[in-house]
Amino acid sequence: MASTRHTSVEVERTRIASENLQKRILEPEELGPMAALLAADESAGITGQVISVDGGYKV
Repeated sequence: MASTRHTSVEVERTRIASENLQKRILEPEELGPMAALLAADESAGITGQVISVDGGYKV
């Protein structure tokens, strides 16, 4: 893992995006639908899962 010392936010955003299959960083509003699903009564059968809403980060 590369050191993040003495770097800029833009350099780090570019680095992180490059490690994502979609080549971008997801926006906060993209996480909402999964949160709503998990909070809904219809998701009662979902238990013990790890659900990554990350656009394919470090797959």
